[in-house]
Amino acid sequence: MNDLLPILVPGFAAALAAILVTLAIERLGGQLGGILGTLPLTVVPASLGLFHADPRADVFSTAMSAIPLGMLLNVAFLGVWRVWPIRAGDRSTVLMETLGVSLGFWILAALVLVLVREALSPNMTRDVLVGVAALMTTVVLGVRACRDAPPAPKGNRRVSFRVLLLRGIGAGAAIACGVALGRAGWMTAAGMASVFPAIFLTSMLATWMAQGRAVPIGASGPMMLGSVAVSIYALVCAFTMPWVGSVWGSMLGWIAGSVFGSLPAYLWLRKRAPGV
Repeated sequence: MNDLLPILVPGFAAALAAILVTLAIERLGGQLGGILGTLPLTVVPASLGLFHADPRADVFSTAMSAIPLGMLLNVAFLGVWRVWPIRAGDRSTVLMETLGVSLGFWILAALVLVLVREALSPNMTRDVLVGVAALMTTVVLGVRACRDAPPAPKGNRRVSFRVLLLRGIGAGAAIACGVALGRAGWMTAAGMASVFPAIFLTSMLATWMAQGRAVPIGASGPMMLGSVAVSIYALVCAFTMPWVGSVWGSMLGWIAGSVFGSLPAYLWLRKRAPGV
């Protein structure tokens, strides 16, 4: 049981965070809720679990630098939810089509990235620079998605407890899987698995089923832009956690991600659409 605790604890923390994010989007609307939904929350227990698995700077940075790549894939994943339902029209199968296309793309692209990175010899400098490039690309795509964005209304129906529970289980399982991969030595795969779009996927599904398509479509752009916070957290933690330890290092990473990622994104969106 003691061997499972480093895996189960991050998974449970991620599950709780995932449920809170759904409630934020439902109660606060797509823009503010979407930004709050991308605060560095589930990635914190994931990073702590990966650091516990192997605290060596070069090994840990491999996992952390893979996270911005995963978040870039998540931006593309959210882009499908933004574009496909609008273009698909009123077909009765549009929800399942969007789910299949977005999830299929993410899995295929993540598999290719993991195989490529595993085939390359470890290089901390290269991996971090690739992570920074992925972060900058995420910023560009997020800003573009938020320009002339569709309305992001608040929900007028409650998401059911069963849907919230399933959402939490999905997110928690993804984080637990990532930590388990890290403990097995697959740090690149662990970094990618730790940002599997469980929160985004269940957010889109839960709000669509409860509120209709307008709320998740409206939240997709802000979530894409807010995703930079997680990438910033990961890149900062790649250096701070080996430097000052897991607790203080993760705190510095969280502050950096929130202050330089989530806060500017929210202020920019608020300036463009006052009153959100």
